[in-house]
Amino acid sequence: KAAPLLAKSIDANPSFRSAYVVLAALYFQAARPRSALQVLVKALKNNIKDVEILNMVGYGLMQENKLDEALKILEQARTEAEQTSVLYCIDLIYINWYTANLLVGKGDAAIAILEEGIRKYPDVVSFYTNLVNLFVQTHQSAQALTYCEKALALELLPDMRRHLETVEKNLKAAGTTP
Repeated sequence: KAAPLLAKSIDANPSFRSAYVVLAALYFQAARPRSALQVLVKALKNNIKDVEILNMVGYGLMQENKLDEALKILEQARTEAEQTSVLYCIDLIYINWYTANLLVGKGDAAIAILEEGIRKYPDVVSFYTNLVNLFVQTHQSAQALTYCEKALALELLPDMRRHLETVEKNLKAAGTTP
């Protein structure tokens, strides 16, 4: 019900940025990435081009398996976010950029992206947890333990802390040393 109203809102006021963002988010939530991309492309054509829109376009391109295009857009989103100090969605940009690199088989580049993110934004917990998960999945226990311990040094929500403490305990029980 909201989608037709948002579409009419966009038609009535093509510069109403929020309508594009909300409508695209609704389409993503409804597993309709192609529809979301159409909305976002319309936003770009109407000169609504900011880091959040670029990030959403990159995400949509990943959903459509257009990974090379997604990588370019996500790199552009990251660069623009950092150059303009518009950092409210920098964590999502980095995670999407990381994911796109993994999907194209560039594991080392993906790791480097999150390590860069940690250097620049050391309090973003998702950078650590994504590296922990990747290293656990690829049986690189020592690296997983290192990032787990670094994450545990941060201020964490209780559930996240418990989860990471369990991961740390299991890695240590397996004889892993950082």
